[in-house]
Amino acid sequence: MIDTRFAIITGLSGGGKSTALRMLEDSGFLAMDNFPIALFSTFVQMLEYSKTLVPKIALVIDIRSGEIEEFTNLVRFLNEKKLHKKIVYLEAQDEIMLSRFKETRRTHPLTIGKNISLSQAIAKEKTIMDKMKPLADTIIDTSHLTPQLFNEVLRKEFLKEETEKKIILMLISFGFKYGMPIESDMVVDVRFLPNPFFIKELKDTTGKDEKTYEFIINKKETQIFLKKSEELLSFLLPLYEKEGKSYFTLSYGCTGGKHRSVAIVEYMSKFLQKKGFIVNTLHRDTEKI
Repeated sequence: MIDTRFAIITGLSGGGKSTALRMLEDSGFLAMDNFPIALFSTFVQMLEYSKTLVPKIALVIDIRSGEIEEFTNLVRFLNEKKLHKKIVYLEAQDEIMLSRFKETRRTHPLTIGKNISLSQAIAKEKTIMDKMKPLADTIIDTSHLTPQLFNEVLRKEFLKEETEKKIILMLISFGFKYGMPIESDMVVDVRFLPNPFFIKELKDTTGKDEKTYEFIINKKETQIFLKKSEELLSFLLPLYEKEGKSYFTLSYGCTGGKHRSVAIVEYMSKFLQKKGFIVNTLHRDTEKI
């Protein structure tokens, strides 16, 4: 058996595979994009007979690389050979992927030589690639990840023995009237807290404004809630870490996503950073009318 670690990146076009491959290459992996699945067994044989050890190899295997049946066979081959591997599936929300393609002016692989729109290509690819998701060790939604946080998440997944074991946290504030964030691992409804919306001088502010923040945080019921939340997360997060979870999205929702949920995210972010966690925050709906 060869002593090589395989990092396999798959998922949707526009999900961040190229970014992930660059990060792994910078971390010492031999990196190859659009690797043909049909050549993998031959590639492994070459590594077995080679006198030169290649300790870390990163491969992007996606819709360009072969059929879903071939990918299934690849995973079976890796398991039978007992090769050290980690498969990460990257995805993003449709509107985010549309925006990324427009910003980079890249061509979606399913539109090449075909008379279909970008939106149709994204939908078609998702239908095909969804069959690969169950084969992945980890699924990451990159929709709202900053480049820095995405890099940290990838390092946790592929370089765990070289990084701290602390789980990476994403805190999102949102308004229920606009729908819940689909990437959430946990959703907390804070609509039971006093609402600054009904106070004239606070109505047009957000939970990041000092007066509004203090109004929400200093309420008796908020203080009780925060204490219980701190106890719950202090109990849960180490257990998630123990289970190997490297990334956790916690969403707080209120009616419009401007006051209560924002203040709670701001408070919990400070608390969790003091506990030593890497925390990224997103106030999703503060700019909405």
